[in-house]
Amino acid sequence: MARWFLGSLHRSSGRLASSRPAELLRGASLKPLDTTDSVVQQAEDRHQCYIRKVKDYFNIRCLTIGAYSAYALLELGYELPDEVVSHPTVIALGCLACDLMIMDNDLASYNKEQALEEYPHNVITSVMNEMKFDLHDALSWVEDLYRSTRNKFLTLWTEIPAWGPETDAIASYYLHGITNWVHGNESWNFESERYFGSNGKAIQQHRMVTLMPKQLSASDPLLIHTYQST
Repeated sequence: MARWFLGSLHRSSGRLASSRPAELLRGASLKPLDTTDSVVQQAEDRHQCYIRKVKDYFNIRCLTIGAYSAYALLELGYELPDEVVSHPTVIALGCLACDLMIMDNDLASYNKEQALEEYPHNVITSVMNEMKFDLHDALSWVEDLYRSTRNKFLTLWTEIPAWGPETDAIASYYLHGITNWVHGNESWNFESERYFGSNGKAIQQHRMVTLMPKQLSASDPLLIHTYQST
């Protein structure tokens, strides 16, 4: 089923791209390349047991999470004018949405990652390392940052400019697509069984997890375990 879906998505994306102007495709085509490069860097960080500072972590994670590749598909679907794509408010909303997705995903994945990896590539790990927090304090810090980021997004949403009826409609579809991606990412964390198995829906309601025991010794090859966990 997954193979059929991905194949259908690939064919649909190809048809969509072939019908779009070349200048529109050039900017969109760079985003998957940025994502690929960042995933390679993420693998290197894991291999070297390198824990990034929080700000640096967000900079690379915003690429590895694939949000901007998703935004590129939205751009192709709606043929956004440059005045919309390049507007500071639109750019800022995309960045804030990406940060929300990072925190949603890292909060969901941390338990599994800390059990399988010596130095998880995760915002919680970065917070604990940089600020010398224990797990409880790190979770509280990320929770506060999430609330602050969400509030900034909602405030900025009220400042979306008007470009005229036709352009406003296109911009609205695009920006609502970004917000739907945030919600979809959060739902996927619980529904896919990747992080919580068959307990995802229950955990989504009560938000309580039991910390998994470590399954990785310091002498084990890190990349092998990383690949097995995906």
